[in-house]
Amino acid sequence: MKLLGARTITVRYWLAAHDFVPATTPVKAYGKTKSVAPNTSPDGKDDPVGRQKNRRVEIVFARC
Repeated sequence: MKLLGARTITVRYWLAAHDFVPATTPVKAYGKTKSVAPNTSPDGKDDPVGRQKNRRVEIVFARC
């Protein structure tokens, strides 16, 4: 979760530095609660492809 939080803050910082969002835009880190792929293969071994798919940042812009 620590790395995930740092990743979300880094993305927010980049977006704010390029004037896409305010620097105070809230961010949420979900970690394993919203994974898109399993981190292990069916035989229980580590799945690097699944882990790579889960290293992502999703950006949702809400309209006012």
